[in-house]
Amino acid sequence: MDAFADLLRGVRANGSVFGHSILSPPWSLRFADGAPLTLCGLLRGEGWIMTEAQAPQRITVGEAVVVRGPQPFLGSQ
Repeated sequence: MDAFADLLRGVRANGSVFGHSILSPPWSLRFADGAPLTLCGLLRGEGWIMTEAQAPQRITVGEAVVVRGPQPFLGSQ
């Protein structure tokens, strides 16, 4: 077993919500919906995912970040 499989196995969501945002630099989004698991990805450019529990994580095109909730987090350029 790996850490990613353990993470996905531990989340028991009852539904899902999909969002799509088109933003121009400089941009910032605050996610505060209390979701148990959020998958973030970029189609262009680069940005940062910031949580209270970890150091900021850089994300670029082609990468995905899984954020385990329910604490709010910030995505920004």
